[in-house]
Amino acid sequence: MLNGYYRNIVVIRRSRYENNKEDAPNRTEVRHSYDLEIDLLSSVGKTKNFLEIMKCESGELEANKEDLLEEFKYPTMEQINSINKGLERVDVALSSFEKMEGKSSYIGLIYYSALRHFDSKGLPIDLVREALAGQRQSITNSLSGMNIKEDAIIYQLRRDNLLLTV
Repeated sequence: MLNGYYRNIVVIRRSRYENNKEDAPNRTEVRHSYDLEIDLLSSVGKTKNFLEIMKCESGELEANKEDLLEEFKYPTMEQINSINKGLERVDVALSSFEKMEGKSSYIGLIYYSALRHFDSKGLPIDLVREALAGQRQSITNSLSGMNIKEDAIIYQLRRDNLLLTV
């Protein structure tokens, strides 16, 4: 499910990795690449558009997977499986939402369905909401191990964007 967000994120990160070496002539490019990724996530979040937010999250996960496989010499199966599970959750949410042809059909389904499981806010728990909750929890768990402030901001924005979709 590669998309435009994925391509933009990869270009931004390639610049970061190329300029993040000790002998790189321009380390301000590293800061600039973080700013670009943060701006991208912020602008997508401001749209409050479910499909755009999910496509961006998919792009982030695909880029993370590529980074893991190319930039790090020995990724663990746990790391790879975690990203694959995130991609699976995003795919479930997107395909379920698209089958209902958008937000109005989704809201109609909530009002007229026999969903009997509700969350703490009184909203029904369905595949979309379960997938989003799982992905938010995964991002929150990843935040605990963040050493770089900018990476933490990126993960917080991703988590916050997923909150906007519910």
